[in-house]
Amino acid sequence: METQTSSSSPVILFPSLKTLVFDLLPKWEEWEGMTGWSEEEDSHKTNTIMPCLSSLEIIDCNVLKTLPNFLRNTPLKELVIDYSQTLEQGCRKGREEWPKISHIPNIKVDKEFVQKDGVYQTDDDETSSAASTSSSEIISIISTLIETEEGFDFLICQQLK
Repeated sequence: METQTSSSSPVILFPSLKTLVFDLLPKWEEWEGMTGWSEEEDSHKTNTIMPCLSSLEIIDCNVLKTLPNFLRNTPLKELVIDYSQTLEQGCRKGREEWPKISHIPNIKVDKEFVQKDGVYQTDDDETSSAASTSSSEIISIISTLIETEEGFDFLICQQLK
């Protein structure tokens, strides 16, 4: 894990990560964030996670239930959620995930813009929430980091076959 720390400064995790893609993780249920990190700590700005993240894609993660709270504090410009039915239901205005993502100018859910250039798009199809499946199976993940001169700026996670 790439971090930037000093004794008098807050912890900065993945300080130069710009793009994050999660693809083909059909049994991933929870994105827990940092162990032992609370929203109260976040309000004091003791930790910073992915301060340069501009693009997040979540594809084929059918049972992922929720997004982490730290996304509220990221400079995301684009969020894409496809083939992730449980999460897709909460990413509309007024639903449980909206407060975490409403600051993102471009949000695509199921291949359609929910918000484009900062303007919320009218809901054409308000479907009921999909049933969620539980699994205790451990997910094996391949993480690929592409290193640039400034550090790591691209991360892809996929399930191993």
